[in-house]
Amino acid sequence: QSIFTQNDPLVRMRIADSDWVIDLEDAEAGKRDLNHDSLIEQVWLRTVSRLPNAGEVQRAKQHLNSSESVATGISDLLWAMMNTKEFLLNH
Repeated sequence: QSIFTQNDPLVRMRIADSDWVIDLEDAEAGKRDLNHDSLIEQVWLRTVSRLPNAGEVQRAKQHLNSSESVATGISDLLWAMMNTKEFLLNH
């Protein structure tokens, strides 16, 4: 199961085609301000059903700030979280 989520392009495609990521892309195109803290919390709640700790928030913010777009950064975070032991054991 873990190899499937890490290597299968279908997982990446499903993340990219999710309504939430598409909404983020639309919000960015419309120059709407996106709250990074709220988005990071949503990633954790959607994947591991808990809020991120301070260290996780800090690393996630660094990643979002270095990404070409917020939607791309969120997609990366979703994929990374789906490949954690915590997610794989719970799902």
